Amino acid sequence: GSGNTATGVSAMGLSTAGYNNTATGASALFGNNDGSDNTATGVEALENNTSGVYNTATGEFALRYNTYGGGNTADGVSALYNNTTGSGNTATGGAALWSNTTGNSNTASGGGLYRNTTGSFNTASGPQALQNNTTGSGNIAIGASAGINLTTGNNNIDIGNADWNTATSTDVAGEASTIRIGTQALHHATFIAGINGVDKNGGKPVFIDANGQLGTGTVDGVPKGTIITVAPGTPAPSGYTFLGTESEEIHYKDAQGHDVKIKGAKLYQKN
Repeated sequence: GSGNTATGVSAMGLSTAGYNNTATGASALFGNNDGSDNTATGVEALENNTSGVYNTATGEFALRYNTYGGGNTADGVSALYNNTTGSGNTATGGAALWSNTTGNSNTASGGGLYRNTTGSFNTASGPQALQNNTTGSGNIAIGASAGINLTTGNNNIDIGNADWNTATSTDVAGEASTIRIGTQALHHATFIAGINGVDKNGGKPVFIDANGQLGTGTVDGVPKGTIITVAPGTPAPSGYTFLGTESEEIHYKDAQGHDVKIKGAKLYQKN
């Protein structure tokens, strides 16, 4: 190997063909064989790396068991400690992504994703964020203990959805494709710009249930497909589609019991 720098007892002790590696600390990059372009700073950092390339480990035991994984960045004591072949991971903070073995392209800051093993493409920012995720992928958790209940669910977004005082959150272990923002125990008002004054009169009304889940429905309770008659000159009702004009004269009694005759009434159907 060439272009290598080893400082510390047994640093790069078994290296044979690797090049452009830097090992600083006792047993750093000790088992490296032909892995190249790695930087290990700290006692036993990247100790078991054999063929992994482009890894950066800073902190005692960082990326300790990495063998073939490449392109990983571990900054913190025991960060990515158990990683073996996982690649493209970034762990910042003590024990961040500690259990990861083969998961790829995960990002954890503040010690998050501690129990992740094979899950990939997760992003966790905050102490204990996605703490119990093991095989779930594509999740995003921001905030202390955000997404802490998730274990195997995929494609969830949890932002500040945990009570950091009790380390409890609103997410469910195996749920998927769910967005949770805030928690009712801590948050009591919502302000979002770009909504007030924007005309979406042709859309559907939005409702919220007791659990805070949003959904759409009909504000007037009229079933879809219902046909109504509107007197000529009356503004078109919202949420209805114009069908045509009634050719015959219509006779009916109004709320006061008076006889009413309308000719040329407009027909509308509920969307």
